[in-house]
Amino acid sequence: MPPKFLKRGFKITTQISKRVTERFDSTTVLCQIHSYKYTYRLCLVKQDIESLRPECWLNDQIVNFLIADVTNAYVEALLGQKDDLFVIPSTSYHGYVQNTDRLSLPIPTFSRNLFTYDFIAIPVNVNDNHWILAIICYVPDLNPDVDAAIRSSIIILDSLGGKHPGVVKRLKNLLVNHLPLAANYIWQPPQSLVAAMPTYYPSVPQQPNYFDCGLYPPHLLGVFMNDPHQYFRHCAGLESIEEDPIIVWGGCDGKAMRAEARQRVKLHVNCYRLVRRRKQAGLDI
Repeated sequence: MPPKFLKRGFKITTQISKRVTERFDSTTVLCQIHSYKYTYRLCLVKQDIESLRPECWLNDQIVNFLIADVTNAYVEALLGQKDDLFVIPSTSYHGYVQNTDRLSLPIPTFSRNLFTYDFIAIPVNVNDNHWILAIICYVPDLNPDVDAAIRSSIIILDSLGGKHPGVVKRLKNLLVNHLPLAANYIWQPPQSLVAAMPTYYPSVPQQPNYFDCGLYPPHLLGVFMNDPHQYFRHCAGLESIEEDPIIVWGGCDGKAMRAEARQRVKLHVNCYRLVRRRKQAGLDI
C-alpha cells in the first residue's frame, strides 16, 4: 500500500511495464528530478533504470531518486504548512563520513537551516551491499539554548533486522562535526547530548531475498511521514500503532513496490521526454 500522499494520477499495477530505455545509450539522461531539499538535480540514465528490473539490486542513484520523489510528494501535500523533513542523499552521507577534513567537504545549499527540521532521513548503503533507512529525530531538541524535554534519537529501519552500531556512530559524528558547518554554525549540538541519544530498531517487514532491500527505504519513509510524530512514538515503544509490522508499514510486498517504483520512474521519463520535445520545438512551457 503506497503512502496516502502519493497520488500521481496513474494506476499502480503489479505488471512490469515494457522498458522505456531500449533505444538510448548508457550516458543519455532519461529523466531528472529536482528535490525541494537541495539545489542540484538527480538524473537517471539507462543503467539506473535497469536496476529496477526483476531480481536486480537498486543502485544509489535510483534509491536517491525514489526518496526524492517521495519527499517531494510529502512537501506538496503540506500546502504551505510546516515541513518537518530533511533528506540527505546516500552519496552525500558517504561523502561526509569518509572525509575527515570538514573544510574540504562540498557543502550543499539548503532552503533553510537543516537543524530546524524535526526529522533528517538518510538512506544508507551499508558496506555497498545492503540498504537501510536512518532517521534522526527531533534535531531541534539538541539546541543547548532551548529548555525543553529532549526527544532526540535515531531510528534504524532495516529489512533484514540487523543492528548497525557503526552507522549510528557515524551519524552522531555527522551531527557534531559535519552538519553544523552545512548549517552555517547557527548552533552546534553538544557532544554530550548527541552521545546520549538512544537508537531504536523497530520491527519492519523483512525482505524474502537478497535484492529487494533498496525498495524499502523509499517506501518506509513514505509511510513514516504519513504521521511522523505518531510513528516516532511507535518506533520508540511509547505507543503501538498495531502489533503486525506488515500492517504498520503498509505491506512492503517486493513485487508491488518494484512495480510501483517503475511506474513512478516511467512517469518522470515520459514527462522529461515531453518537456525536451517542447523545448526543441521552441514552445513556451
